[in-house]
Amino acid sequence: MFQLSVSNESLVVLRKVGFNLSGNFSCEVTVDAPSFTTKTVQQHLLVVALPEGPPELHTDRERYDPGDILRANCTSPPSKPAASITFLLNDVPKQNSVKGGVDSTTVLIWLETEAVSREV
Repeated sequence: MFQLSVSNESLVVLRKVGFNLSGNFSCEVTVDAPSFTTKTVQQHLLVVALPEGPPELHTDRERYDPGDILRANCTSPPSKPAASITFLLNDVPKQNSVKGGVDSTTVLIWLETEAVSREV
């Protein structure tokens, strides 16, 4: 994990970091005699895993008539932290119609709403 060959007194290189490294990192500088002063600075580090592909969207059929119930399922590949999914219908977010569960393995959210006709 710690790469001594490319690290020095002002640079630390870590390879193959894991989720367990998320948290506070600090740097401490101490001045020797006569003052023996120490200063510390902290920064938060977050290790993330992006989804390895795009979300998948499935509906129970391809064509809907006015008044029909549209059932859609959106699934995102695993990620950490878990992905956030929002359904859009004609570019309008439908967050109030979304039901589902979220975890760091797979995000699976489904939408059930009445199909609406759009006049052109």
